[in-house]
Amino acid sequence: DIAHKAGVKVVSPACVQYLAAAIEEHMGGLLKAMSKSARQRTDPARRLPQAAQAGANIRFGVGAIAKADKLARERQKERMKEEEERLAFSKQKKNLDEDAKAKVKAAKVNTAKAKGLASASG
Repeated sequence: DIAHKAGVKVVSPACVQYLAAAIEEHMGGLLKAMSKSARQRTDPARRLPQAAQAGANIRFGVGAIAKADKLARERQKERMKEEEERLAFSKQKKNLDEDAKAKVKAAKVNTAKAKGLASASG
């Protein structure tokens, strides 16, 4: 019917089969592409940043936030402990330095006294 409307008088049966096969192949390719696109759009494992996930497990989300908060607090405690240890070590070193300075000063005073006594008696 379409061929007659287009002005074609005779259409061979082989041509009809060829056109049917070509259309079937083309439509199959289109359907496969549409199926692939639809699967990609509805992929539940794929998260789109602009789309909110419906039916999210709230307990899991709250648990994850609590776990992250706990880890952050533990890291902060470790940092504070390391800082306290560093400060304690520097204070201890400073005290040791002051003790060493006091000993050196006392030794100088004793040496000076000994020299003074030696020169006075000699």
